[in-house]
Amino acid sequence: MVVASGEALEAVAPRLSPEPRARRRIGVLATRTVGPDPEPDARPFLDDAPPIAVAAPRSQEPQEPPEPPKPALPDLAALFAKVVAKAPDSGVAFLTLVEHAESTMHILMDGFPGLLTVDRTRVSEQLPPASRCGPVLELIVAIGHPALPFITARTASIDVETRFWATHLLGELWFPEAAAALLPRLFDEDPSVRRVARRSAATLAGEGGAAGAPIVQGLSHMARNIDEPTRRRVLAIETMGEIRASATVPPLISALGDPSEDVVDSARRALRFVTRQDFGIDAKQWLAWWALRSERHRIEWLIDALMHDDATIRRAAGDELKNITREYFGYHDDLPSMERERAQGHYREWWDTEGRARFAADLKV
Repeated sequence: MVVASGEALEAVAPRLSPEPRARRRIGVLATRTVGPDPEPDARPFLDDAPPIAVAAPRSQEPQEPPEPPKPALPDLAALFAKVVAKAPDSGVAFLTLVEHAESTMHILMDGFPGLLTVDRTRVSEQLPPASRCGPVLELIVAIGHPALPFITARTASIDVETRFWATHLLGELWFPEAAAALLPRLFDEDPSVRRVARRSAATLAGEGGAAGAPIVQGLSHMARNIDEPTRRRVLAIETMGEIRASATVPPLISALGDPSEDVVDSARRALRFVTRQDFGIDAKQWLAWWALRSERHRIEWLIDALMHDDATIRRAAGDELKNITREYFGYHDDLPSMERERAQGHYREWWDTEGRARFAADLKV
């Protein structure tokens, strides 16, 4: 074996390491952990080199605690059975069902309208409010607004019984959406549905304020739309007369100028119902009357009518006033004028001292 001398190794070394001198120095510096400073000619190269970025340690961000598990839904079907059976704890069950409105509605819609406590075909007097006609209907009224989509769909059912009770319910759901759903039922093909629709419309438009606005607006538009069939326009006007909302007066006065005699006659009759006055088909007199009384409550119109020259108007005003206010001061339409005037005075005094405040919440549509 031949060993090369030191001088021979030094002569061969440059050929064995082709890397530049500076690169070799960096390699040496990068691997050295201790020792003397690098050679002077390497410092400018190191000073010009870009800094080496060192990743900062990741901060431990606080994690949100997991959401607690949702409580299990109670057995709503069992709770509903308690309500129907009037169990001792039916009151608590009723409130729980109302609290879980949407889930409860799915149960109530199965077999709607459910158990009924009255037979609508055999009621001799006025049908009670829907909430007093069965447990399903009572729960729906208590649930309120969340029930509207379900009831609105039932008003268009092909089954008359379903349409009837859904329409009756709308009279106790005091929302504009209920009034909008009620409007088509005012022209339902079934007379019983039309009648209960008018009753519900009278409740929403006559006492519900803004809740009944879609009804008045829809009927007004239909009454003045000459493209509608005359029969349908007449039906809209008759409905305005039956719901007796103050806001129907201007469109009814406008209808007095319609070219159709049927429309004009219907408008006059409707105005008599709403105002308990009669100026025939004279639109100017009606407008003058409206200008003086548009800001007054309709109950005041009825009190005014107690002294009307027409006995039929006096009688109708007296009966309606008694039904609305539940107050009676001995008024009869056939009493002598002085006694009628005395009874009218009692009504005026009652209105000023009690009635105005009692009916202040009844906003005109």
